[in-house]
Amino acid sequence: MKTFIKATLLLLMLMVSIQPALSIDPISPGNQKPKAIIISPPPVPIPEGYQCYVLFLFPSSEWIDKNKNAELSSLFDVFKNFGEAIGDRRAAIWFTKWTTTDVDIKRSKRYCDKFSLNYNDGPYIIVIGKHPDEISTGNVVVIKLSNISTSRITSILNILEQDLRTENEIQKRALLFEEIKQRLLSAVDRHGKELKDIGIKLILSK
Repeated sequence: MKTFIKATLLLLMLMVSIQPALSIDPISPGNQKPKAIIISPPPVPIPEGYQCYVLFLFPSSEWIDKNKNAELSSLFDVFKNFGEAIGDRRAAIWFTKWTTTDVDIKRSKRYCDKFSLNYNDGPYIIVIGKHPDEISTGNVVVIKLSNISTSRITSILNILEQDLRTENEIQKRALLFEEIKQRLLSAVDRHGKELKDIGIKLILSK
């Protein structure tokens, strides 16, 4: 089974085309903001003056179901830890109405529409090198979290966090590969026996 997974990951890596990196302007001295974590209830606008913005978006109405509260709470913890780690001059944004488990679906849809993101592939994490309302397309990094276990999202964010903290160009290819890897591993977590059976059948069919 491990060989099957490794072979699949290798194939996916080869299929991923080389994508340009997202360049973030260097931090200018004296431009420090009070905090990186910003929870924006309506109608509070996204504040200006940050080096870059990382938006956590929940465009599907499934996320307003109370059965999703526990998962949302775990995702918020991931968001909070990430926001605290990336530094005061980079803003991590979580759109909420009243509580951290009451996400603002309408506002998330607005940015998904702006960047042509399918609601069904969310939640999303998008990274923008300028204020989100000042850009429509182009220099944006998109991470799709659909079908990725909450416990595995940190592995993806670790790559993004290190690029932001060290002010390196954000490597889209590395992020995409990690996203695909963690989605596959999440599938193994949920359907390990079924995937093992499929792998065995594939091997025996040769």
